[in-house]
Amino acid sequence: MDLATPGVVAVHALVPAADIWSLLPKLEACGASSILTLPVERMLP
Repeated sequence: MDLATPGVVAVHALVPAADIWSLLPKLEACGASSILTLPVERMLP
Protein backbone atom coordinates (compact mmCIF):
# COMPACT_ATOMS: atom_id res chain seq x y z
CA MET A 1 0.00 0.00 0.00
CA ASP A 2 1.49 3.37 -0.99
CA LEU A 3 2.07 5.88 1.79
CA ALA A 4 2.23 9.68 1.71
CA THR A 5 6.02 9.68 1.22
CA PRO A 6 6.91 8.86 -2.39
CA GLY A 7 8.67 5.51 -2.70
CA VAL A 8 7.56 4.34 0.75
CA VAL A 9 5.03 1.53 1.04
CA ALA A 10 3.29 -0.44 3.76
CA VAL A 11 3.19 -4.21 3.54
CA HIS A 12 0.58 -6.19 5.47
CA ALA A 13 1.19 -9.90 5.96
CA LEU A 14 -0.21 -12.67 8.09
CA VAL A 15 2.36 -15.17 9.34
CA PRO A 16 2.25 -17.92 11.96
CA ALA A 17 3.08 -16.52 15.41
CA ALA A 18 5.94 -18.99 15.80
CA ASP A 19 7.70 -17.44 12.76
CA ILE A 20 7.52 -13.75 13.71
CA TRP A 21 10.77 -13.45 15.68
CA SER A 22 12.82 -15.27 13.05
CA LEU A 23 11.36 -13.10 10.28
CA LEU A 24 12.06 -9.72 11.88
CA PRO A 25 15.84 -9.70 11.22
CA LYS A 26 15.22 -10.81 7.63
CA LEU A 27 12.70 -8.02 7.09
CA GLU A 28 15.09 -5.44 8.57
CA ALA A 29 17.89 -6.73 6.31
CA CYS A 30 15.59 -6.03 3.34
CA GLY A 31 15.06 -2.43 4.51
CA ALA A 32 11.89 -2.80 6.57
CA SER A 33 11.36 -0.36 9.42
CA SER A 34 8.59 0.49 11.86
CA ILE A 35 7.52 -3.14 12.02
CA LEU A 36 4.26 -3.66 13.88
CA THR A 37 3.14 -7.06 15.08
CA LEU A 38 -0.31 -7.75 16.46
CA PRO A 39 -2.69 -10.69 16.86
CA VAL A 40 -4.88 -11.50 13.87
CA GLU A 41 -7.94 -10.71 16.00
CA ARG A 42 -6.87 -7.05 15.98
CA MET A 43 -6.75 -6.82 12.17
CA LEU A 44 -9.74 -5.00 10.71
CA PRO A 45 -10.73 -5.14 7.04
